[in-house]
Amino acid sequence: MGSHPDASGKRRSFSQRVGTKGENAFRTFADDMGLVPTKIEEDFGIDFIFQVDLDHRAPASDIANIFIGACVRATTSGKRRVKLTRVDALNLVNCRSPLIFILVHLREDGKRDVFHRVVDDAFAEELTSFIESKTPAKLTLNADDCLPSTEFLASLRTVVAPGFTEAVHLRLTHQRISASVPGANIVITKDANRQLTLVTAVNFFDYFEVSSEDAEKGVLEAAFGSEAHALDRIAQLSPKPEILPHLNTLPRPSVLAGFTEEADGVLRVTGKETVELNVVMRRIGTHFGWVHEAGFSFIISRSRPGPNGAMVHETELFIDPLVKCAMEDVPMEVRDFFGACDEEATLEVVGPKGERSPGPRFSVKEHFPAALVVATFFDAWNTCKSFTGWPTREVQLRDARNEEVFNTVGVLAALWSRPDSLAGWSFVLETSNDQVDPTSLRSTPVMAAAPFIARLASRTLVAYFNGSAEVLGEIDDPTGLRFAEVAWIEIDVFDELVPKVTLYPELVISPALPTVAFSPSGRVEGTVHPSLENVTLTWSPAD
Repeated sequence: MGSHPDASGKRRSFSQRVGTKGENAFRTFADDMGLVPTKIEEDFGIDFIFQVDLDHRAPASDIANIFIGACVRATTSGKRRVKLTRVDALNLVNCRSPLIFILVHLREDGKRDVFHRVVDDAFAEELTSFIESKTPAKLTLNADDCLPSTEFLASLRTVVAPGFTEAVHLRLTHQRISASVPGANIVITKDANRQLTLVTAVNFFDYFEVSSEDAEKGVLEAAFGSEAHALDRIAQLSPKPEILPHLNTLPRPSVLAGFTEEADGVLRVTGKETVELNVVMRRIGTHFGWVHEAGFSFIISRSRPGPNGAMVHETELFIDPLVKCAMEDVPMEVRDFFGACDEEATLEVVGPKGERSPGPRFSVKEHFPAALVVATFFDAWNTCKSFTGWPTREVQLRDARNEEVFNTVGVLAALWSRPDSLAGWSFVLETSNDQVDPTSLRSTPVMAAAPFIARLASRTLVAYFNGSAEVLGEIDDPTGLRFAEVAWIEIDVFDELVPKVTLYPELVISPALPTVAFSPSGRVEGTVHPSLENVTLTWSPAD
């Protein structure tokens, strides 16, 4: 409660009195300058909208066809200064209409000094730098930072020039974007029906965030992946956070454009053989690469500090998971190229006449070990496609990086290519708690069909390995079976992916018994899905 006996209970703060006096001083100032101010009833940082009387001393005059905003702040401080928060600064710099900041100094002698500052290039830059900084908490503006009232009309003529505010915003945006995107340029085109903002960069992918591993991965896949999927991938990229607020201030619609450097080239692998492959050499700001239309790219970063401080290239063989290229459609020169990739092989770009380029030479084993994986995959698939019933056009080049498909193709090929490899899958059934000594069991030669359940990307296979074996114990109720060698393989194909426990082919002994798979970590047991209940190990006496 107030101390005055006639107090109503309401109190008026000092800042409210200063604010009101400042606005009244601006009204008087505006009248002297030929302005027609209107107080905004609910103001959120902009206190007045004013029009300009083009000749306010004449008996009758015209009013200019423009509205200008005024942000009025008042101070009684002898230092003639006020403070702005970041919200205040955002309001000033983001305003799309011409805007003038007014600083009113309420002097002790009762006089009012009015200073001003147009939101022009210099002020917009100062405000933006404050907004982007972490300190100080507030921006101090002194009367010395502003212009005196004697220069107000000159400032006004600058503000009312057509396109002034738009040009200020455009130059500020260009400056901020160029700091993160070298060579950026902004062009706004208009006609009677439409407008378009075009932002261009020397390197298109400089727009996008690469500070995290996932963000960089997205940029590299968009830059070096399939052109057919480039636009979809680019749509998923995030612009750099330091340019995003400025992109959002541009007139809509806006388009980001830029360039990537491309040229036809020849990539040579020198290993057990020397093979050359036609590729597209592509460069972006941070990486370069050799791209092939079959859906793979060799990607190399520009030199960057490694773990021990030395400058290194980060490298990757990217197999595009979105490219469908059946193994049957892979060009022969690609098969030959990967076929020449061994642990001693090197990669380099060569000139049009086969001469070495000045660029670096890369070790396949050290820099692109995935090329050895692809080479193994080609060899294994080439073996598997000869199996009776093997599905055509079901295995894609991209499946070389699919762990289960790679295991399916690799294990089945190995079981066929090495005659003694199936012996590792021999087993002894323990029908009691007593350990069985296989050497004490009678053996009978048989022809066995050992089924392996395996999966491709969208199909389930049951591969029957037919060959010679020995039944241990009674042939009608064996205790175990020892495989010898495989004579032929037959494949049954199922159109759906049947659930299984491991990512490896699993031997089925009986639907009632666990399946057996061998992973790098050892033996793994699984189960037979009910849809494959008729799959079982069979044998018959050998002739």
